[in-house]
Amino acid sequence: MKPSSRILHFEALRGIASIIVVLHHFTLSFYPSLHQAGEGMGALIYQSPFFLMLNGKAAVALFFVLSGYVLTIGTFNRGIDTYDSAMAVTRRFVRLLLPAFLSVLIAAILFWVGLFKFETVAAITGSEWFGNYAFDGMLETSQPGPWQVIADGSYGPFLFGHSALNTNLWTMQLELYGSFVVFGAAMLMVSASTKRLTIAVWCVLMVAVTVVNTWMLGFMVGMFIAWLRSGRAGQKWQAQQSPSWTVWPCLLIGLYLLGYAGQGGAYGWLYYIPFYGYNKVILTITLGASMVFWSFSQYKTVPGLSGQMGRWLGEISFPLYLIHIPLLGSFAALAYLATFDQVGHGVASLISFVVLAAVSVPFLIAFVRLDRWWLKYHKTLFAPLKN
Repeated sequence: MKPSSRILHFEALRGIASIIVVLHHFTLSFYPSLHQAGEGMGALIYQSPFFLMLNGKAAVALFFVLSGYVLTIGTFNRGIDTYDSAMAVTRRFVRLLLPAFLSVLIAAILFWVGLFKFETVAAITGSEWFGNYAFDGMLETSQPGPWQVIADGSYGPFLFGHSALNTNLWTMQLELYGSFVVFGAAMLMVSASTKRLTIAVWCVLMVAVTVVNTWMLGFMVGMFIAWLRSGRAGQKWQAQQSPSWTVWPCLLIGLYLLGYAGQGGAYGWLYYIPFYGYNKVILTITLGASMVFWSFSQYKTVPGLSGQMGRWLGEISFPLYLIHIPLLGSFAALAYLATFDQVGHGVASLISFVVLAAVSVPFLIAFVRLDRWWLKYHKTLFAPLKN
């Protein structure tokens, strides 16, 4: 039986990565010392493998490896189908566009009604990132107009990787372009006459796209793993389950690399490795993400992640990624300001996190239902084109 793109422990990985992004931004806002080199406990964590729990860039690298796999496993399983590929691209774009636009609209509404208080909180916590609304320079008193909402929720993030109202959308450009790259690359690989030629095609394309943007490496590695697991590289790769004595070291090394944030400490040895102009952090965490994903791909199921939990984590992953920054700058910030004078920074931060989680729930439910509707509707919408 050929592997499905909807393997639930892969979906769970995506959900866990989204939660790490939330923790990354929350600690940047309320505990910025955890993201700075220097002295103290925060600096020790920042330069240790434990930082993987807060490393948002590492989570993004894992997103891209997963996307490379999920987007191409169908092509490798079924072969080239122009209609299915066109529908996959269309479905992918709209699945990204609709919720992204809604997240920007929600952020704009929060600005218009005066609920953003990130500057006030940042003045207390010392977070430059939060004070500049995730480094985009918007103020609490900003009044974005309708044209900015349209730009920030549509062509801005997808064409230019920029959205002032929801800065988390910088990845949308890479997700969209990465989709086109791996769809095209998968077709070329399927068309190759031999396995050696297929690998050569992949190597050339991998180097080419990585030179343009280092983040693209994750898509290419995920696609290569899909090729291996589809059986096109040989039945032994499709059916192979490596012994645990090789999987666990691969997983642990991958997790270790995912903790790298560009500083020394436990990663001082990386200083002596030449990277030839490539981004050292992105290459390292992409390697880590690839090793973690490869380890997970060795199992048909993973206890605790292959059932309803995996399905739930997969469904909320993208909505949570989209909506948490606007909610962090508004409801979480308001909760912090309402309690800081009474209970101090630590408890107020905890309360703000609880509020962030609680307020996120109705938004997650709405976004998940929207995604389910689109997945069902697009098949009916484009069915006449198949004939």
